[in-house]
Amino acid sequence: MPTKMKVAIQHKFRNPVPDIQKNIVGELRRLGPKIVETVQQETPVRSGDLRDSARFTVDVEKGTLKIIVGNNVAWYGRLIEWGSVHNKPDPFVLRAIRKIRPQIAEAVANAARKPV
Repeated sequence: MPTKMKVAIQHKFRNPVPDIQKNIVGELRRLGPKIVETVQQETPVRSGDLRDSARFTVDVEKGTLKIIVGNNVAWYGRLIEWGSVHNKPDPFVLRAIRKIRPQIAEAVANAARKPV
């Protein structure tokens, strides 16, 4: 069983102009810490391990930003997000993404509109 939960925020490029892709990737990198902060604010806390495990990566070639919640200590993020036979779902990552989605959309749209 994987120990991490990954959520990909993806902007697919069709025949991308390299400068536009570079602008969008730059915006994803800039937004990463804010998205992680929002996920951390929504994460239910007992020990703080799950909250503290939240991080992001940006794949420049694919133009994706991944939010990763969980590690070898806090492996249970998916059980909280989607629920289990022992608990109801508490979709904290989904709540965070819904909160920050307008900022993500605006930043990516602005980056795509920047002069090349």
